[in-house]
Amino acid sequence: MSTVTYSDVIDPTEVFIAKLLSQEWWRGDDFPHFLTWMVETHHYKVSQIIQIVESPYKYAREYTDYQTEKLCEHKEGDYQPQEIENGISESYSCKNCGKDMDIPDPHDREL
Repeated sequence: MSTVTYSDVIDPTEVFIAKLLSQEWWRGDDFPHFLTWMVETHHYKVSQIIQIVESPYKYAREYTDYQTEKLCEHKEGDYQPQEIENGISESYSCKNCGKDMDIPDPHDREL
């Protein structure tokens, strides 16, 4: 019989971020949302989030990317059809900020 541990059920990074977000002194600050974005977008773990908190100035480029994506409404997409012979997979990204987006139904997009 295998034993299921707490970390098998709940991601410790998500718990760590949830505790950070619950702190009163974060109210009105977008830094915890930036940390959440780093977890969701770049799959950062607790140790990496701690590094950001300890030296946030080292992550200025990532913060700029976060701000750009946060402000972008992703209204215009750029569709890339699959090109098997070139090893390029089908994709759809925002024309303004470059964020990868879900590929819309072919009837709903302008090619």
